Amino acid sequence: MKQSQKKSHFIVCMSLVCLYALLNSYGALVLKYEINRIPEALASEPLFFFLSLAQSMPALSGLAAIFLSAFIWMAVLSKWDISVAYPIATGLNFLIVIGISISILREQLSWNQGLGIVLILLSISLLYSNA
Repeated sequence: MKQSQKKSHFIVCMSLVCLYALLNSYGALVLKYEINRIPEALASEPLFFFLSLAQSMPALSGLAAIFLSAFIWMAVLSKWDISVAYPIATGLNFLIVIGISISILREQLSWNQGLGIVLILLSISLLYSNA
């Protein structure tokens, strides 16, 4: 493969991985946000819990995003080795979900959790640098 073809292949693969991570993270975050909005009395009853989510357009859009991300992931795997794609996707998912869960969902992060996240991201970058 020529250098220009490699670069274009890399750009396509990275774009697909980024789209996968964005859709997957969006789905997870919207579902979490909608679950947090369900009153505790309904949350304890599985049928009412699922009916509440099924009537929520944001929750349905989150499920659709996760569903669509699965197809994009299949496209990624058809073009790139999983040993390269998975660490990148995992790192992007970490960054997106943690960033939004702290800034928008107001979740707390302890120093130990923060250090763990940094170590995981460093490990992923080390794995990717050898791929």
